Amino acid sequence: MLVDEYQDTNRAQYALVNLLAAEHRNVAVVGDDDQSIYRFRGADIRNILDFRKDYPDAHVVHLEQNYRSSQAILDAAYSVIRSNPERAPKRLWTERAGGEKVIATQAYNEVEEAEFVADEIERLRKVEKRGYSDFAVLYRTNAQSRAFEDVLARRRIPYRLVGGIRFWERREVKDVVAYLRFCFNPQDALSFARIVSVPSRKIGNVTIEAINAQAREADSDILEILKEPGRISGVPKTAIGPSRASVRRSSPSARRWACCGRAS
Repeated sequence: MLVDEYQDTNRAQYALVNLLAAEHRNVAVVGDDDQSIYRFRGADIRNILDFRKDYPDAHVVHLEQNYRSSQAILDAAYSVIRSNPERAPKRLWTERAGGEKVIATQAYNEVEEAEFVADEIERLRKVEKRGYSDFAVLYRTNAQSRAFEDVLARRRIPYRLVGGIRFWERREVKDVVAYLRFCFNPQDALSFARIVSVPSRKIGNVTIEAINAQAREADSDILEILKEPGRISGVPKTAIGPSRASVRRSSPSARRWACCGRAS
């Protein structure tokens, strides 16, 4: 039996592994206690630290050679992690000797952090004649991209998001923006078409087109038209109920947002 990322297993998974391996004790685990970061969702670092106690005859292979980073980066990481008393002794090394020193900075918030990165990009472009393609920004979670995207876009620094979707292009963000646009402008047919079935209300394209056509003909906003969906030509009877429910939920919020918009 093979278990990967063993440092991220919880106590239930630990017990399950031991039960499955009890008869033949033929188990191999792969992991790094220095990379145990999921305690907040139940991971127990003792699982990997105590593996030798559970299997005293186990053969341990230390994979200490690093092929990705320079020695300067590995030394900086080691100087931090070695202070952890609950870790197995090891030190990574690489054949890529040297490397630029690591610079640590503390930012007040995510916007200040993004501004610092943008400043460094512009500074190095000016001082060292670097191109934009010489830079890469690494972050842990997708939610962190927004601050960088906003700052880079505002400062007209071209960028390309790798392995993800730009914040303002994400489906849930577009849905929220469409709701806000429709609240401010109940005649916005494009926003209405996007949000009318988010969440699903069983309103199809035929009904949407009929509603929009009636609004254009009457030169009225869509919310007013929806108050009496039975009078809209081309709306199937099965869509009248969902349409009424939609306007009951949308109208109060639309009025509040529209009122806020006028006040501002």
